[in-house]
Amino acid sequence: MICLHPTPLDFTVLELNKKQSPNLSLLKRSIFTDIASALAILSLILLTLMWTEARKDVIYLCNNVHVGVSKIRVIGLLNTYRFIRFTDSQTPSGSKIVADSWLHFGMYNCTVRFGVFDQVVQKEFGQ
Repeated sequence: MICLHPTPLDFTVLELNKKQSPNLSLLKRSIFTDIASALAILSLILLTLMWTEARKDVIYLCNNVHVGVSKIRVIGLLNTYRFIRFTDSQTPSGSKIVADSWLHFGMYNCTVRFGVFDQVVQKEFGQ
């Protein structure tokens, strides 16, 4: 038999659905917040690790470049680093390469100066 009029049981089911709906929404919001928080923490950890590695790359570069090394070898060394960018410019006494990390916005840098014969004459680490 088809009943066209709602029974008291139908109203009870509707009321239960109304009561559960906000709780489910709150639960979904809580799960989303937990996932977003976990992703934010993981991103921060990853950025910190990349920041540290980029700083180590700049320091390692300055420690591995010695007076008398050719410019071609220094550029070859620079091309092996992941986080380092460098600029090569001419100076009155030869040329210079300034290497820094794009993660540090130039905060840590290594300046290598070359003489007339494209050999390292000076290096310095700047902060």
